[in-house]
Amino acid sequence: MPRAAGGRPHPAARLPEGRHRRAGPHRLGELTEPRRAFERDRQNHQTRGRHRLRTCQPGGESADGNPSPPKPPRLRRDQHHSQRPRSSDLRHNRPAARPQPKATPPAWDTASAETTHGIAGPLALLSIAKTAGWTVTGQAAAIRDAAHWLLDWRINSTSCWPPHVTGEELDTGVASPVSGRRDAWCYGTPGICRALSLAGHATGEPRLTETSDAGIASLADRSTRDWDVTGPTLCHGHAGVLQCAAHSHAATSGHAAAAVTMAFRPQHAFAFQHTGTGLPADEPGFLTGAAGIALALADHSGLPAAVVPTRWDAVLLLT
Repeated sequence: MPRAAGGRPHPAARLPEGRHRRAGPHRLGELTEPRRAFERDRQNHQTRGRHRLRTCQPGGESADGNPSPPKPPRLRRDQHHSQRPRSSDLRHNRPAARPQPKATPPAWDTASAETTHGIAGPLALLSIAKTAGWTVTGQAAAIRDAAHWLLDWRINSTSCWPPHVTGEELDTGVASPVSGRRDAWCYGTPGICRALSLAGHATGEPRLTETSDAGIASLADRSTRDWDVTGPTLCHGHAGVLQCAAHSHAATSGHAAAAVTMAFRPQHAFAFQHTGTGLPADEPGFLTGAAGIALALADHSGLPAAVVPTRWDAVLLLT
């Protein structure tokens, strides 16, 4: 502050009574500029975020130039969920797994003989329930009708069934052989034969059990390379045949166990790979993974296990 002679403040610097010194323009700028910069940055950040949400497209770039993550393609109406590309495939730029070309899914207007999609599944369930003492009105007749329907639709009285029968084939009484896991538990002979065996025990009809035994035993007459199965798993592959033939058909179960063992690869994540989707995949699960294979091999090898009221393969309608 300027001072006059004698050390007193200069008269021009004195303020009227009750008035306070106000900061000049330079002081105002120094005090408010950091706040102004903070507000400016915050507003810019919010603006960029709103602009990114409006303009960012899957697989493209956002407003600030950063790439956005790719979005999996949407499925068509005729596609199965198994054809959806996996997130790991997108990250590593790998082609998505494709469905096994030789497996023919049943159409909506067909009658199926299979265990997983057809009459053999309900037949096995009704038969298991009747043997256990759980019955309802009409159950015995339903078992007989379903079992005899399967007997009537054997291909040329052999131990093979068409995976599904079209409406026209139902009218003519003749089905066209269709390939697609015809020797697997899910679609083919082992699962159907096991259902017939359970029905034979439930109804006391020897013809059903005899047909079942002949069907599973016929697999041993062919090389496992000729079996219409996919890989070593329970659902589509050799492990399913192994479990269907367990404890009653030593030759067939032995061939199936050998085929499963041949697929063992210790370098893989779970030692066995699922091949039902076209490309080998490491899966730890039950139906199409290593867990189900391990259970079938443990049964076949007679590994000690705890006594339980219900066997694990009851979920497959085998016991």
